[in-house]
This record gives sequence, structure tokens and C-alpha cells, in this order.
Amino acid sequence: MYRVSVLAEILTETTVAKDNLAQLKKSVDEEWRSWGTMSNENDIIQHFSSNQGNQNLFLCLLWKMILETEDISPIAYKVLERIGARQLTAHLRSFCDFLVHEFSKSGGGGHVHKCIEAMNSMIWKYNIITLDRLVLCMALRNHEGNEAQVCFFIIQLLLLKPQDFRNRSESYIYKF
Repeated sequence: MYRVSVLAEILTETTVAKDNLAQLKKSVDEEWRSWGTMSNENDIIQHFSSNQGNQNLFLCLLWKMILETEDISPIAYKVLERIGARQLTAHLRSFCDFLVHEFSKSGGGGHVHKCIEAMNSMIWKYNIITLDRLVLCMALRNHEGNEAQVCFFIIQLLLLKPQDFRNRSESYIYKF
């Protein structure tokens, strides 16, 4: 019982405000258009790694890039390096909110599968984020009602559907 109250206290003290989902979607779409129109590498790195207007959307852009092109630009790694680990946490929070919004609006079926594949590519293929940080961030976000169900549905799909996690778990278990 004591552990639960300590965790509840920590969560109430450190709760970070959730982005306005409609504004978040609009901002991601605007930044996506910016990514497509910019050609100078230095301008791209400066624009997407600066903390201008407190827009922490780069992980959203990478996910969208993988979703649409099934690849990421080498410049993306330079931007990630410049963002740094501490600021990447803020990007991850925005990304989790964005994912819940996208999954809530999707019609299901093939699109959901493609979205999960893009997330798995970010985790396993491109090593942009780690599964544990993503799951933890999603589980600790303050969602209510349908959004909470969508959030845990995403976690379930990340852990149960793809072979990547299962294969790595089995290889880890068999080492011992």
C-alpha cells in the first residue's frame, strides 16, 4: 500500500500537461511540410533541433516519415544527436499523445498494422527509441476513457503482435 501512495504522489507532483490533440496534429502536419520543403542540411538540423516554441515533435515526424517512406533520412540522426537525451523525453511525451490521437482516429485494420510496423521500425530497426521508455511513457501519460483504452491497446500491440520483441525475449530467456 505504501508503494502505491508514493507512486501516486510522484505522479501528481510531476504530471506534465498533455498537448491539445487537434493543435498537436496540426503542428505535426505543418512540421512535416517544412521537412519536405527544406533542402539545406544545416537549416534542417537547426530548425528541428532547436526548442523554438517548445514544439517537441521530431519523433512524430520520424514516425510519419517511416509510415510514408519506410525509411528515414540520415539527417534525422544528426537532429536526434543535437536534441540530446534530456529533450528527447519531451519529444517522447508528445509522440505518445500523438500516437493515441492517430490510433483513435484510424479506422483500424491495415492502417493500424502499418502504424505499429512504423513504431517497431523506430524501436528495433533504427534504434531511435527504446521499447521500455515508450511503454513506460505511454502507461504513465494521463489519459481518460477511450484514450486510456487506445493507449493500452497500442502497448498490447507493441508487446504481443510483433515477432521482434518475442524473438529477443526468447533469446534472452534461453541464455539462462
